[in-house]
Amino acid sequence: MSFSGAALLPSQDALLHRLLHLSLYGEQLMVLTGDDGVGKTTLATALLSELEHHSSALVICPKHCDSAEIRRKILVQLLSDPVFDDETPL
Repeated sequence: MSFSGAALLPSQDALLHRLLHLSLYGEQLMVLTGDDGVGKTTLATALLSELEHHSSALVICPKHCDSAEIRRKILVQLLSDPVFDDETPL
């Protein structure tokens, strides 16, 4: 891998390879979750570094974010023109 940030642990490197494969060949939304300090940001940064030449979107939501807010953030990334009003819940 060409990730130029901090060195990854072997377990993180293996997970990065799996995430890279899923993001390139899977047609699904991936959700990366975990406790504070387990390496989510490190993995996401490494994955984005590897996907630099591919079309991709990263949606980051705080822990207290509700489902409607997560859907809104995803739709904003996928659609160039708004299809709903922010004041009206989904």
